[in-house]
Amino acid sequence: MLYNKDILFYINKVLSVLTQLKSLKPVPTPGFFYNMARKSLERQMQIRVYQWFICQYPKYNKLCTHPPNGGRRDVREAALFKKMGVLAGVPDLVFFIAKGGYHGLFIEFKLPGEKLSSHQREVIKSLRAQDYKVEICYSDLDAIEIIKNYIENN
Repeated sequence: MLYNKDILFYINKVLSVLTQLKSLKPVPTPGFFYNMARKSLERQMQIRVYQWFICQYPKYNKLCTHPPNGGRRDVREAALFKKMGVLAGVPDLVFFIAKGGYHGLFIEFKLPGEKLSSHQREVIKSLRAQDYKVEICYSDLDAIEIIKNYIENN
């Protein structure tokens, strides 16, 4: 026979489990993991290029940055970033180095077979109209070659 305190104990247990279930996020689809793996490869490529750059050109290392767009954010943080001026579509690396008639260099990393988003195409078109050099790189070696040519040949 159950007593009142036993019933309350079980009710609290059930409520606790229901609360935990309610807070669970939906299970990601297999495509989600595939996309995350591809994004990770793109990030690794960008990291290698950035590390190479700061070692190769230490006098310019304060003139290269990655804008904080992209990534997974909750709704509140995304809204805050938007209010702060974060713009979707800005390329992955920004070099504030004026050379050869350009105000700076922007590099967007893509894995082979990937295409630019509509936001990226729009931003890149605007940057080029303002005399910024913008390149889309499909490998770290491509990016390194572009950076070397931009800095050394201009």
